[in-house]
Amino acid sequence: MGGVHVRTLAGVACGIGRGSPALVLLAARVAETTVERILSPGPVDAGRCASCGRTG
Repeated sequence: MGGVHVRTLAGVACGIGRGSPALVLLAARVAETTVERILSPGPVDAGRCASCGRTG
């Protein structure tokens, strides 16, 4: 994913590894979303627009 090793992402996701601001920015860019959405707690509806709520 954009030059980041899968193990790095898996470790951060599982709470084993440490993330960085650069990693969050890169993940948001690759996922075409915002940093706020990446860092928000709880589940996110992937089929719903975070800005307007439209599904699609």
